[in-house]
Amino acid sequence: MDYKSMQQTVCQTVKNVTPELVSLSQYLHQNPEIAFQEVKACAALVMLMEKHGFTVETNCCDIPTAFKARYNSGKPGPKIAFMAEYDALKGLGHACGHNIIAASSSGAAIALKSVLEETGGEVLLIGTPGEEGDGGKVFMADRGAFDDVDFALMMHPTTGTPQLGKISTACCDVRVFFTGKDAHSSRPENGVNALTAVIQTFNNIDKVRPLFALKDNINGVILDGGAQPNIIPGKAACAFTLRSLNLENLERLIEFLKQSVSAAEMLTGTTARFEFGGKFAEYYPNKPMLERFKLHGENFGENFCYADQSKMTGSSDVGNVSIRVPTIQENLSIGPLGVAAHSPAFAEASCSELGNQVCSKGASVLALTGLDLLTDENLRKEARESFEEQVPVSYRQSRK
Repeated sequence: MDYKSMQQTVCQTVKNVTPELVSLSQYLHQNPEIAFQEVKACAALVMLMEKHGFTVETNCCDIPTAFKARYNSGKPGPKIAFMAEYDALKGLGHACGHNIIAASSSGAAIALKSVLEETGGEVLLIGTPGEEGDGGKVFMADRGAFDDVDFALMMHPTTGTPQLGKISTACCDVRVFFTGKDAHSSRPENGVNALTAVIQTFNNIDKVRPLFALKDNINGVILDGGAQPNIIPGKAACAFTLRSLNLENLERLIEFLKQSVSAAEMLTGTTARFEFGGKFAEYYPNKPMLERFKLHGENFGENFCYADQSKMTGSSDVGNVSIRVPTIQENLSIGPLGVAAHSPAFAEASCSELGNQVCSKGASVLALTGLDLLTDENLRKEARESFEEQVPVSYRQSRK
């Protein structure tokens, strides 16, 4: 089978399974589950992949709602992984469109399987829960889920004109719990005020903020400051999101936070306990791979622009994959400019007719990009070289 015939087979397979993809997307949208609680979503995806001949490993990396579905041709060749996200936002449902991500990635894996006997190699669908939480990919990458993967791909719905090569920043969530001693406000000398320690922590952070790099930030909220104004609170808590351009700078921010907390402890006589979320790495979009995604997307009527890398962006755990293997997470549009992510309007767009169409379009564009990686040795070489140029040597992990 020549390349053109394989392209046609891939596209026809996507067309054939589109009703299943749309049904999956709608099911996830109607049954939103927050980070690491995606029991129904995981079961639905596992059932779909098993139906289409994939061998599925559940409880992947000791995460109950993570899985790895694979189909091996039995012939040598690269291992292409599509990543599925399927967690929702608390109170907002699928206001980031992860239902579409799950549908498009599963469709891409099924479609690429249809030509694998011709190309050789292996195709995987890796189910990565909790992107909106502490980041399933953070833990899965650390536990080796991508060690046997050569290239990793996914798409993300957006609104307006899709931006190519949009980077994301390093990020970490931290909670701090202060313990002091309760006392009645008429006898403050008998108490140790944990709320004062929280307030002092915020003040300390603001004092060192001029030392931050230009695009570094620590933003925080008070979670618990006591219940009654006439009681000196013996317990108080706060939470912070730390963002930086890269993991190295993020570690520096974490040290600033620790020092701010330590100073507050010393001043107030309280003790503090930290809870750290997963550390999201900055994302390195693989340039040769994204150009193929662009080519196939344009053939499906999508218009793209290139992202302005000077602008501050959000964070995604896909960065933790991109520092290990050549990776793309490119965008396709499901609505007009102005519909903000993490909003009720975006949740509505993710189950709209256009959103349904992107389930199929995304599957096709991803699968065709995967086909190029399977059949084009020069593309694979360029993608690996780009990875080595982009990703700092200090990040690269040894492969098993």
